[in-house]
Amino acid sequence: MTKSEKILAAKSGQTSVSPGEIVVVPVDMAMIHDNNAALTIENFSKIVDAKIWNPENVTMFMDHHSPSTTVKAAKHHDAMRKFATEHGIRKIHECGCGISHVVMYEDSLLQEGAIVVGTD
Repeated sequence: MTKSEKILAAKSGQTSVSPGEIVVVPVDMAMIHDNNAALTIENFSKIVDAKIWNPENVTMFMDHHSPSTTVKAAKHHDAMRKFATEHGIRKIHECGCGISHVVMYEDSLLQEGAIVVGTD
């Protein structure tokens, strides 16, 4: 198996997985960036009684429109800040922090073998 297959197998409790197979695994980290945050927040708000499973394992980045390129982008950034506050998300990376994928690595937000999903 490839490294990715080994991780998916271990996380799903199976001895092996193969291409095309559907497996269910727990998510260790979720990343939301400003390019897709507005849509993510909008859809999240449509879920009845929705809550973040673990705010410590969610990180938000303002890196695609940094600094805000339009009034609309600035409003999206404000919506991200509000969402983070409402849901106890403390890992919010403001404009100028760097590129999300790189910062996640540099700040040790990624652990070997972890399942990470993002809005990219």
